[in-house]
Amino acid sequence: MADPDTLLGQLQVVAENTTPKGTQTIRPMAQPQQGWPIFIDSTAVMNFVIYTSVSGAVVKATIRVMAEDGSISYIGPTQLAVNATLREGNPTAITLTGGWLIGLDISVSSGPTFRGQCYVQCFLSMDGVANELFADYISTGYNPSWPNGRIVAPTEGPGYVYNVAPANPAPGTDVKVLVPTGARWKVRSIFAKLTTDANVATRTPAFLIRDSGLVNNVIFFPNFPGFGTGTTSGLNLFPGYPVIDTAYDGNQFARQPLPLDLILPAGYAIETSTANIQVGDRWSIPSLIVEEWIEP
Repeated sequence: MADPDTLLGQLQVVAENTTPKGTQTIRPMAQPQQGWPIFIDSTAVMNFVIYTSVSGAVVKATIRVMAEDGSISYIGPTQLAVNATLREGNPTAITLTGGWLIGLDISVSSGPTFRGQCYVQCFLSMDGVANELFADYISTGYNPSWPNGRIVAPTEGPGYVYNVAPANPAPGTDVKVLVPTGARWKVRSIFAKLTTDANVATRTPAFLIRDSGLVNNVIFFPNFPGFGTGTTSGLNLFPGYPVIDTAYDGNQFARQPLPLDLILPAGYAIETSTANIQVGDRWSIPSLIVEEWIEP
């Protein structure tokens, strides 16, 4: 049986012999990570688990195996299973042929565009033992691979920044936005407008954060200034604003500071609480800028 150093030499010779004459000599191959290549037998299975927040994501894997005679076979590209329930993992098992595992690549052809939208784990199982080869986010600009892939936690590094736009609250009701199952949010800004009806009353709105049981108030922000009949007022919270506005400006906007690191796990809720809300009062669709990580 050939050893890994012999196989590395074979790969270099193959590459050199296939270089067109008259072209620059190729550089020696970069030294792969420790443990490359890996001998695999007939019990070897490659397992992938995909977690994505994008509906209709299409992720594929291509695996390269070298036989003892130096020939290389390709398994794939194989489309990996994606759970219809967003952010919930779904496994795919691919049976391997015997030989030496020399590489594998993951690519996305549809769906995830940015880091933070699709997290991939890859395990090699053989003789009842599973070893993690890599775990990372995939995007149109970055495809995890092995060897030299990374094993990073799904909440490590930057997440996906986007504008959450939930359903428009019904008249006479307050805003409630839940952090989705399998997600972690860092809230970067909150904005919503309240339009009041003709009923005479002073409405006093405020924002609050509730825990996953929707029982305990984790944060209760100060009240915004009150306002009355037939008015549309914009309420905005974002980090770095220096004061709590006690009056609305000329555009009927008021602002408050938001904590710099307002990180919320799945199930937490961002809500409004409007004192003296009337049956015809209506909140606009709230706009929340969040940074999201998948958290299995």
